[in-house]
Amino acid sequence: MRRFVLLLLVASLAGCPTPVPEGPVESNFLRLQGFVSVDADAGSLEGFLRWIYVADDPGEFDEPRTDCEVWEYVDLAAVEPDDSCSGCTDQFDGTATIEAGDTTCDDADWPERAFTIAFAAIGSMDEPDRTELAAEGYTHAVSTRWSPEIGDSQGFQDLFAAEPDQWAPDAGEAGEVDSVDGQYHLLCRYFWELD
Repeated sequence: MRRFVLLLLVASLAGCPTPVPEGPVESNFLRLQGFVSVDADAGSLEGFLRWIYVADDPGEFDEPRTDCEVWEYVDLAAVEPDDSCSGCTDQFDGTATIEAGDTTCDDADWPERAFTIAFAAIGSMDEPDRTELAAEGYTHAVSTRWSPEIGDSQGFQDLFAAEPDQWAPDAGEAGEVDSVDGQYHLLCRYFWELD
């Protein structure tokens, strides 16, 4: 029994993130994350966009301290990919709505908004990210018509990389390489320093 506990302790220490200061935190940086499930037959995409406000620089800390989170539910339908979306094979338009029960930021009260997600093969992404992300199992570049720094736009912004990930086992399978059918974790390629 002791050996098992010791091994567990060693394993947990091996994965320890960079230490961070103790005490109250405030929002200094914004990170984004997404979880989507695509039903190609129904032409639909559902899932969540997670805004994570953190105190510490995500470029320096593996586990920056979280101040609060905003969760948005995305409900989108397939449309023809816009010509302005370079390399995009699939596009979904619809709405993003705050999930009040899962949101911990006090001032998160904006109304439902239009939202677009478009998928392209990971090979369409600019280097150096493309090779590294593909080697880590990411299969698609994911663009939106919105980003935190410029808001809504008519063009597309290459914001996420999609990794097949069965994040809701009771609702489907992990995504695929050669299509967009299935479930994906969306890794945001950027983070933002807040004023």
